[in-house]
Amino acid sequence: MDDQIVYRFSHKPDEEVRFSIHEYRGSIYVDVRTFFQPKDGDEMKATRKGLTLRRDFFDELKKGILACEKTVSKLEPVKV
Repeated sequence: MDDQIVYRFSHKPDEEVRFSIHEYRGSIYVDVRTFFQPKDGDEMKATRKGLTLRRDFFDELKKGILACEKTVSKLEPVKV
């Protein structure tokens, strides 16, 4: 299985965060990683900034994200 990009969003003008699924040695992995646009204009390249987890840990990842969402929603916005 090739990397299957399931979601992406722009992080900066020349960076994006990609959520993808891939298989490695018979196991399925969820990958959340930052990609950047090289100066030569070639296709986006992966950085070391990211997280790769086996599918077994996906429920724990969701719990962590939901816990962050719950906590962040209680915080006051920072005034600039």
